[in-house]
Amino acid sequence: MWLYEKLKTGTYKHGGYSIFYVTEPKLRRIEKSRYIDRIVHRWVVDKF
Repeated sequence: MWLYEKLKTGTYKHGGYSIFYVTEPKLRRIEKSRYIDRIVHRWVVDKF
């Protein structure tokens, strides 16, 4: 319900990213969003 209310009122804010590196098979920088942000992203992509 918390997420629904935030989206409905337009007060939801993206939480930023965690950054980590993967070295196999080559060096890559990965930026990962919070789980809740990925849920919102999936909902937006599927809905619109």
